[in-house]
Amino acid sequence: MCSVNDKVLIRACKTEGRALITLDMGFTNTLVFDPSQYPGIAVLRLPSSGTLEDVHAGVRTLIAGLARADIAGKLWVIRRRRIREYQPDQS
Repeated sequence: MCSVNDKVLIRACKTEGRALITLDMGFTNTLVFDPSQYPGIAVLRLPSSGTLEDVHAGVRTLIAGLARADIAGKLWVIRRRRIREYQPDQS
């Protein structure tokens, strides 16, 4: 689904019950993509001059996170050895 519109892509993920793993920081906009509506969104955040090793480190971090927690309904922003989980405002 390369070059497809973001909303078409996330709708396909929802329909198929698949979490989205992407490098596209646009999916961190929770006003557009409310994580609670999807099977999970994981955004790999690489350094500005990211290398293949940075991608591998991000994927290893994602795999370790999935071994500990369920991503369904959540937004994870993943950096090397760190996952930041979006927490909706409870007010």
